[in-house]
Amino acid sequence: MFAIAAISSRQTIVNKYLQNNKGVNWNGLTVDDFVVMVDEENKQKEETLREFELQKIRLQNETQRVVGPQTLPQTKIELKKLLPTFNPEVDNMGLFLTLFERQMKLLDLGEVLWVPYLIGALPSDVTSLIAREPEEKCRYYSHIRGMLLQRFKLTTEKFRELFSPHRKSPNGTWKDYYFEIRAYFEGWLNESKIDSFDGLKNLMIADQMKKRCSPECKEHYLDIWAELISPEMLADKLEAFDNTRRSLPSGPRKYVKASEIVNDGRQVSFRKPERPPKIEYSHQVPNERSPLRCYGCGKQGVIKSTCPTCNLNASQRTDLTTNHINAYTAQTRSPRLTLIDITFFGIKGRVCADTGSSHSIAGERMFQIFKDNGLLFQ
Repeated sequence: MFAIAAISSRQTIVNKYLQNNKGVNWNGLTVDDFVVMVDEENKQKEETLREFELQKIRLQNETQRVVGPQTLPQTKIELKKLLPTFNPEVDNMGLFLTLFERQMKLLDLGEVLWVPYLIGALPSDVTSLIAREPEEKCRYYSHIRGMLLQRFKLTTEKFRELFSPHRKSPNGTWKDYYFEIRAYFEGWLNESKIDSFDGLKNLMIADQMKKRCSPECKEHYLDIWAELISPEMLADKLEAFDNTRRSLPSGPRKYVKASEIVNDGRQVSFRKPERPPKIEYSHQVPNERSPLRCYGCGKQGVIKSTCPTCNLNASQRTDLTTNHINAYTAQTRSPRLTLIDITFFGIKGRVCADTGSSHSIAGERMFQIFKDNGLLFQ
């Protein structure tokens, strides 16, 4: 009975297939061939439908991931709770931007959304600087970052100066020191546009060469000093400067070595500008004051108001007074304090004679002895 049902089902499939494909010559094909053809077509339809559903799911996922410049994430992030507001008087802009970038990467936000969040973490006087930039450039975080670093004078040379002599704060931790020095070093590399090991090697060599240069050389190339990160280019510039200086006539040195003794007794050596030579005058400069003279007749030793020649009544005046003081000094070999041995009531003692005191001064023991013997001080 099951065989009869299977044959009837196969016959039904063949009949439907023949009705759907009228006008086709099927000579030479059996019922089994028709069933195989129908099964293959059904499998192809199922695979096509499955691929369509998978492609639809992929497109939906990609559409949800894409975030355009005008699209904001559905989850609202309060950055002020994660990052404190920047204080220009206390905080360092380089460290603040480094911390901000790390927070954005941890939140998995696209760089196109960094500028709006950065504006929310800055005070009004700093955001006004961003508002002055062109509208087409305000969308790019790299441009805003460079503008802020330049505004707060964190250039390539400034990052290098912060990195090289930076020391650990006495009250800070080693983690804080590591974060600070790493931020300064990364800022130095970013501003110098170093992105390879060869570039880092050239930067380190050029920095060592700059430390050996004279102040005159640095002043001469001050405009491009921060851009000289290639050792070969720097060597050519230094050679040209030395050759030019040798061709000039020799003159006095601008800097000389000097030493100074500090409070703890150490002798510290340093360089200071050389003083210009003293000017020698052709005429003799008087070192003594001119003698007192009467500007009427020229008599020495008097002025015109007391001159007997110019002012005849000056010798007869009685309202003129003269202060005359004689000062004498004396030295004595006696000590300032004189000790005297005395005996009172059969008891020997030693006292200090104070000639400048108007009252006698006695110790507690001496006062007690006098009191025991019936003597009272008044």
